[in-house]
Amino acid sequence: MVMAALYRFGGSPLSGTIFESKNICIKCGKLGSGAGTNSFGNLYGTRRKYTPIEPISNNPATLEELVKVCKNKR
Repeated sequence: MVMAALYRFGGSPLSGTIFESKNICIKCGKLGSGAGTNSFGNLYGTRRKYTPIEPISNNPATLEELVKVCKNKR
């Protein structure tokens, strides 16, 4: 089973359509697209349950740093 972290998504809360989604493989760090669901509401509801890994800053984490953090949280 391949694990990927969805790090960016956008869509319409009115229609529920997802028009953009970006993910990163936790094992290899490869970037991809796809959300694993077709519902913006499902993604947004899940996102509201979690706080960001770090507060938004002027020096954001790189994708490699995010993969490392995700691997350590398993």
